[in-house]
Amino acid sequence: MNLRVRNRQNFLFGAFLLFLGVAGIVFARDLTMGNAFRMGPGYLPNVLSGCIALFGLGFLASAFWTDGEEWGRTAWSGLLFVVGAVVVFGLIVKWAGLALTIVVSVLLSSFAATDRRWREIVPFAIGLAIACVLIFGTIFNLHLPIWPKW
Repeated sequence: MNLRVRNRQNFLFGAFLLFLGVAGIVFARDLTMGNAFRMGPGYLPNVLSGCIALFGLGFLASAFWTDGEEWGRTAWSGLLFVVGAVVVFGLIVKWAGLALTIVVSVLLSSFAATDRRWREIVPFAIGLAIACVLIFGTIFNLHLPIWPKW
C-alpha cells in the first residue's frame, strides 16, 4: 500500500483545523460541560472544537485520495500587508480613533493587491469608516473613541 499525500493544500489545512480543534478542547477542559438541555460554559466550546477537529480529519483524509494543484509562489508581500493592517488597527485604534484607523487599515491592506485603483480604494475606505462609525459608535454605542485624541 502506497500512502502518500496527493493534495498538499488539503493536508496542511486539515492539520491546521485538527490542531485548532484539539487546542480548543484542551483549553476548555476545565469548564463544566453540562448536557444539551442544561448547557454549561464548556458545552459550546467543546462541541465547536470537536466539529472543527472532525472537519480537520476529513481534510486530512481527503489529502490522500484527491489530487491537488501544484503550488505556485506564495505572495508574502500581500500576506504581510493584510496581517500588518490588522495589527496596525489593533495598535492605533484607541489613539487615532475608529474613523481614522479604518481608513488607515483599508489603505494599508490595499497594498496587498497588484491592481490597486486609488479612485476606488479611497472612497471605499471613507465609506467604510462612515458605516463603522454609524454602526459601532451610534447604534451599538461601542466604547471606542471615534475621532483622534491628539
